[in-house]
Amino acid sequence: MKNLDYLLALVLVVAWTPFTAAAQYSNDAWDESFGSGGLQVITEFITTAAGGPRASAMDPDGNIYIAGGNWNTLDGVTNTAEYSFAKWTRSSGTWEPMFEGVSSFDVKIMVVAPDGTLYIGGTWSSFFDGTDTIETQGVVKWDGSSWSEVGGGLRSDFGAPFVESMAVDNDGNLYVGGTFHHAGGVSALGVAKWDGSSWSALGEGFESGVSTLAVSPDGTLYAGVNPGGFVDEFNRIAKWNGSAWEGLSWGFNEGQVLAIAFDENGNVYAGGSMSTAGSSRIKFFFINGIAIFDGTRWSALDNGLNGYVRTLAFANGQLIAGGDFTATDDEQTSVSGMAVWDGSAWHSLGEGITSSEEFTFSKNVSHIHVSETPGDSANKDLVVVGRFDRAGGFVANNVALWNIGAGGGGGSGLIPGEWNETSDIGWVYAYTESIGFGVNYGYLYIADAPWYFFYNGMGWLYHASTIDSTLYWYSPDLGWLIQSFSSPWFTYHNGSEWVWDNFLDPSL
Repeated sequence: MKNLDYLLALVLVVAWTPFTAAAQYSNDAWDESFGSGGLQVITEFITTAAGGPRASAMDPDGNIYIAGGNWNTLDGVTNTAEYSFAKWTRSSGTWEPMFEGVSSFDVKIMVVAPDGTLYIGGTWSSFFDGTDTIETQGVVKWDGSSWSEVGGGLRSDFGAPFVESMAVDNDGNLYVGGTFHHAGGVSALGVAKWDGSSWSALGEGFESGVSTLAVSPDGTLYAGVNPGGFVDEFNRIAKWNGSAWEGLSWGFNEGQVLAIAFDENGNVYAGGSMSTAGSSRIKFFFINGIAIFDGTRWSALDNGLNGYVRTLAFANGQLIAGGDFTATDDEQTSVSGMAVWDGSAWHSLGEGITSSEEFTFSKNVSHIHVSETPGDSANKDLVVVGRFDRAGGFVANNVALWNIGAGGGGGSGLIPGEWNETSDIGWVYAYTESIGFGVNYGYLYIADAPWYFFYNGMGWLYHASTIDSTLYWYSPDLGWLIQSFSSPWFTYHNGSEWVWDNFLDPSL
């Protein structure tokens, strides 16, 4: 056991380890109270969940903004029909309506800059701020106290511009994508950059328009390119190198890229309605809605998913996908509306996003935000926005929250009835040579040792050592405990000798 102190130190820096095939996230990490009120339509005749917001954004403080939908009741408070925008304040955990009298009917996308400026994009020829009309097309901004136009806005040669994507880099530059021909007084085809004082074009742009934009950690801009146009040389996805657009290998030969995300190793993930990715112009392979690009080639993520992927996010090193899907494409794993990729397999977040019989809109997840308390990276949650009225089996009208942080992911609600509380043990670290480290807070499985729980930062997962192997536990109160296949008994050193004890009744 001389190496166990070293191994214990390792567990404190491990962010996550792969699941076993049988691992499942617990349903109870869904916050039952977060979306129970949510967005609703309440009239004399009906009470139902709203159709879901069209746009959503998160600011640097982890607060969430939503816009659009047909709701007239917010979190159980009625008489808010004049509001189309709402904000969830992380510090208080409360929802409030915003921007009285401002219509969000044509809003398609929102994004918040590092300085807190809220940019809103959509399709309009003028914007009514509740009091006055702002003569700006396609894009407008809110600085915390007032609305204003953005450099003359955008313009299309054929009606109102259509803005469907936005991204902001760490310097506060705004990138706008969609279907338009001009930004301010500059010719810009489908994509443009606002630096705070002027618009500029990004190369020749895209005649067919841009479906999504994302900025990587190193500041590189990526674009999902709409199919169509005279030449589709990038096959639906491209990156801006500072002077020109470049394709990513052979891209995708069908469908549309709706979301782009990046992991800490620089890999690019693309999700959408694509079914195949290319290794050459004449050879494509199935990806089913989602793929990873390692800088050289695209690869599938196992069997992919059986519906559109509309949003992607990373939390604790794991990829979270949201969309219209119900299962992996081989129908072997149910992942209703949300799925977690651990690097080797797909997993569900409990029962995921579902809908009751009364819900009249098509179910989907359109936005996922990793909301984090500033200065406290361990205290974070997934905020989920879309069209649904259930999350994890609980009532959640269009908004839902999944607890990630240590304060929300490992509570007693995660433990099934056959688990027994042993609060005298405190934090317990588990180790086997076959599995590695697990960790448990005050709970140990009694009926089926040597199984134990592993908390990976998002949820508690089952792990099992080989039968008859030795399972090492560590408690700050009791020191190292040695357990073979004889639970609930264990052995520990009391400072002078090794003794037996029992998890259920330490007096035995």
